[in-house]
Amino acid sequence: MNIDEHAKKLRIMVLEVLRRSGSGHVATALSCADIIAALYYGNVLRFDPQNPLWPKRDRFLMSKGHAGTVLYCALADLGFFPVEHLWRTGKEDGRMALQTAADKVLLQACTDRYAIRADGSDLAYVMIKLCDEKGVWNRAAKKAVTVAVEGAGTLQGFGNANPFSEGDFFDTTWETWDGAVLAVVRAGKAPGEIAVKVSAEGCEYVAVTVQVK
Repeated sequence: MNIDEHAKKLRIMVLEVLRRSGSGHVATALSCADIIAALYYGNVLRFDPQNPLWPKRDRFLMSKGHAGTVLYCALADLGFFPVEHLWRTGKEDGRMALQTAADKVLLQACTDRYAIRADGSDLAYVMIKLCDEKGVWNRAAKKAVTVAVEGAGTLQGFGNANPFSEGDFFDTTWETWDGAVLAVVRAGKAPGEIAVKVSAEGCEYVAVTVQVK
């Protein structure tokens, strides 16, 4: 199939998706079929449907949100997900609940990685949140949080991402913003463990351990 034929196929798929769902933006999606066909079937973008997180893949961002249907049709046709999933458009596929956090909060800390390289430069990011006893993040809560880093690494930086903050990223105490602060720890050059200890007034301290290998 050439690009024109792929574009025609995408238009037919779009119409079928919108027919089944009973709603959508027909003209907006159809108008982008040629562009999507050229990008995805014309060897313009690098991608691998069998490895969607391939590090060397190209990233395509579509700001024209009402045309999303044609992009989903192309992704399904290419094998990123089963075509049958397209027919769920406009139908309930899951539910989420909005929960209000309690005023009394606890410290919760987790790291993006529990093992880093002993090369003197590898980093781990420790997110510290204020959550209630059910684990619901209280974004309105504010507390001064202190971190202490011990062992085979050092504190590379600490802060709260508030654009109006005037603190130093090397300070070991920061007030939460949006109910959270972030600590960055750097590995040393010798194997061992990094202990990140977190404390705040009125809360039991918590600790996170990162292996340095």
